[in-house]
Amino acid sequence: MKKRKIIVFSILGLLCVLYVVLGIYIANVIKNPQKKIVDFDLTDAKALKKLPFELTFTRNKAKQWYDQGNPLLGAQYDGILKNKSQEVLFDWNVVLTVPEGSYVESSWNGKFKVNGDKLVIQNNPNLKVRSVPINESITFGCIMYADKNFIPKNCRLVYSTKIELMKYPLFWILLFSVFATIIVLLTSAVFYIRIKRMKDKEELTLHLVEQSLKTFANTIEAKDKYTKGHSQRVSYYSKKIAEKIGLPDYKVQNIYYAAILHDVGKILIPDEILNKKGKLNKEEMAVMKKHAQIGADMFRDFNTIPNLSSIIKYHHEKYDGSGYPDGLNGKKIPLESRIICIADSFDAMTTTRCYRDSIPLPEVVKEIKKCSGTHFDPELAAAIIDLINSGEIHGEN
Repeated sequence: MKKRKIIVFSILGLLCVLYVVLGIYIANVIKNPQKKIVDFDLTDAKALKKLPFELTFTRNKAKQWYDQGNPLLGAQYDGILKNKSQEVLFDWNVVLTVPEGSYVESSWNGKFKVNGDKLVIQNNPNLKVRSVPINESITFGCIMYADKNFIPKNCRLVYSTKIELMKYPLFWILLFSVFATIIVLLTSAVFYIRIKRMKDKEELTLHLVEQSLKTFANTIEAKDKYTKGHSQRVSYYSKKIAEKIGLPDYKVQNIYYAAILHDVGKILIPDEILNKKGKLNKEEMAVMKKHAQIGADMFRDFNTIPNLSSIIKYHHEKYDGSGYPDGLNGKKIPLESRIICIADSFDAMTTTRCYRDSIPLPEVVKEIKKCSGTHFDPELAAAIIDLINSGEIHGEN
């Protein structure tokens, strides 16, 4: 679960970094538009078709004249600049080669001036029409006096480009992705905070439950001076075995709690039997065996820990069916009961009892191997032996 969270948040983090980089790039493109220079021949139709714009600048033959005493032909020249690209053209100017001595008398939609043999036409920053949008045109013109044989030919267009992001589908996809990521991040943050609070409350509740169960177990063990700490040790061993065989966390936790209460039925066993020195006789053993059923009856209606009643009832069943109270065998015995059974036996062997001393660990391992398949589940026997050999559990030796 933690790995999954790390992967998800890492992906979201990388996306955010990517969006920031793209945002900086886009802002830089918008802030620092590219300046372009294109030289072409106004009379070359094939070359003009390949350009991202259309430019014409022609003499209006219906509006041309000679002034008295002026050898130059006066005429109206009309220009059109059409934008065929996917970018807005602005800060544009047109430079045309004209005969020396030419001059401009008046103009519109631009600033016209002649420098030597160059006619420079600039967009007028004082006019509203400063740029040429995508697939749109701008007209301009002037009254110019030039040689009668002059035909506009050599031309240069200098312009800057401004990207209209809203016309690009990729921009909207990116924008949607940014908003979606932000929403996911915010939602994840809210859920994370809520889940964290719920987990904190759950941990507090589990802590209170654990403390309550341990207090209850301590009350039971107070009757039996020879088994002090037994329930807590068995619950620890049971937890380690459950983890070893790969059970999910919630099952490990439930087994841990059930193991704390496995001997709860002893609270109703008479003290003279519970604390008797030496081995119990047949009748006393029959009474002692009742603690499993008594404990199950006590927790029959307790639903906080699933199947707690059955786990307590069958923790003395043996794998070959020779246990009590019902003589269940093999997988018919609840897994939790089989785990508590071997943990209980391990603690019994590694602690000093009124009738014998604790058994050394090597002997305990031999006994577990001997009883594997009869008293104990073979898989659980192998698991606890691995835990003993690795030093993860060592009993009270």
